[in-house]
Amino acid sequence: MKKVAGSSLKILGQRRPLCLNALLTIALAMCLWYYDPFHKTVEPVDNLIGRDYSFALNYLGSEPNDCSSFKTTDVLNEFQAGVLSVKVKPIDSRISQCTWNFRRHKVTIWTARTAKLPNEIIDAVRYKNNVQF
Repeated sequence: MKKVAGSSLKILGQRRPLCLNALLTIALAMCLWYYDPFHKTVEPVDNLIGRDYSFALNYLGSEPNDCSSFKTTDVLNEFQAGVLSVKVKPIDSRISQCTWNFRRHKVTIWTARTAKLPNEIIDAVRYKNNVQF
């Protein structure tokens, strides 16, 4: 019996580092998922810029959580003022702003009527939830 008990202790001794490595790997994966260190706090979404609004719906997978519109002649906040410096100039002064909320970040696009498309995405950004503009 001592032989059997000793071999079971030997097996448990071999499993302990394996379990510890598995727990550390899971903890590291959760930290990477939660803190999202591979993305900047605010970054452009180049895949959307210059495309149509319907492309954004397919790309982001759902309807936006929030939509609003404003004119470029209105008083703009810091978040909206960035659309005044885009390369593509809108034909109309009305710009639509749509935001998608995800678990750890948000994506906002600005669409306007341009010479190329009636609903062209003129700017798009991805930003973490804790960012305040």
